[in-house]
Amino acid sequence: MSVHENHIDEELIIQYLNGDLSDAEKVGQVEQWLSHSENIKEAREIYKTWELTLLASPPKKDAEQAFHQLERRIRPAEHRKSKSVSLWWYAAASVLVIGLFTYIITSKQGAPEITTLAANETVAEFTLQDGTSISLNAYGKIEYDQQDFTDAEERRVLLDGVAFFNVEHQSERPFIVSTHDAEIKVLGTEFMVKTSSEAPTEVLVTQGKVQVTYLVSKEVITLTAKEEVKPQKIDKKINLIVTPSDDNQLYWKTGVMIFDHDSLGKVFQTLSEEFKTTIRVENHEILSCDITATFKRQSLDTIIEVIKSTHQLNSYRDNGQIIITGNGCQ
Repeated sequence: MSVHENHIDEELIIQYLNGDLSDAEKVGQVEQWLSHSENIKEAREIYKTWELTLLASPPKKDAEQAFHQLERRIRPAEHRKSKSVSLWWYAAASVLVIGLFTYIITSKQGAPEITTLAANETVAEFTLQDGTSISLNAYGKIEYDQQDFTDAEERRVLLDGVAFFNVEHQSERPFIVSTHDAEIKVLGTEFMVKTSSEAPTEVLVTQGKVQVTYLVSKEVITLTAKEEVKPQKIDKKINLIVTPSDDNQLYWKTGVMIFDHDSLGKVFQTLSEEFKTTIRVENHEILSCDITATFKRQSLDTIIEVIKSTHQLNSYRDNGQIIITGNGCQ
């Protein structure tokens, strides 16, 4: 086939990139066509167009099939769950499929070499091939194709959970964190990503600058040092608001939590999120009290005792919640 012969059956390209093309002769035909650099860009556009068509068209079956094909490649069968896939997942599949299959049309070296990084009950530390360091909070998981960290144009990882990244700067090879609903793109910086299938992805930046793209709304937000975005879901709409960052959210990593004349309303909110325990007050005037204190690797019970002692408060537990009682502050 001539290098200038650009026509090829688009269905063959899509089947090949999805791993569904079993006919050896047709596989050879596609790989011969892809061996010419002029055709690689066209192949990428064919695949992107196909994915965007799935997102825009009503039929759900094809989009679910595309996501499950991606899931089969990156996760062993025993780790997959049978469940319906929402439009958020279709958008994620569109981004991830393109990223994970880029190696096929650039190197054609066989199946992806998927690496999984996981934390159990404690924080786990990892260093990637490019020198990027990752702190992964308890029960978090990261998956990536090793070839993305050798000769690919992008360094891409898939995150489920909470992680802090210190990305090694490479101006020609951006680092991308993909989640179920967003894509975070950086060159070299320090930032935290918090994601789960139940809530929109949150991002907090400590150094440098990141670009966050929310897949469904297509909204793009740029965050710089000491900024964060914590999307709020109101009815069916997601509001994206950039605010000054609260570094106390990094307590799981740093072991340090600092309050400087902060209201107990803010303190209890931070503690509830960090320790995944609901804290309520019987007297709402308590929330206006403030506190100045530094806590270093202390338990929630110890922190609550300090707060109670400072403001002569009491507490009890009810169905796993902590209820604070007492008089408010004038």
